[in-house]
Amino acid sequence: MTVFEKGLITIIAVAVVFAGLAIPLMADAHFARGLLAASIVSAIAISVLYRTQLDARVFLDLSVAVLVVPSALATLATVRYIRHNHEIL
Repeated sequence: MTVFEKGLITIIAVAVVFAGLAIPLMADAHFARGLLAASIVSAIAISVLYRTQLDARVFLDLSVAVLVVPSALATLATVRYIRHNHEIL
């Protein structure tokens, strides 16, 4: 198994786990939607990267970004949403 296949499998597996975690979090619908969207974006992005046949080092660096950035953005958006709603109340 190549580094590309390992990266593809790892990120899609994490995206599936995140999507699975988002389902019971529907009580916090804002975060759940963000996490679900992040999972979809990660899965699509790693699929595109896998097809580009980049250098292994570049692929690894980008795959880490594909894994971390969408989920981090969902988390930051949720924090901002909570702060905004807390100020209103």
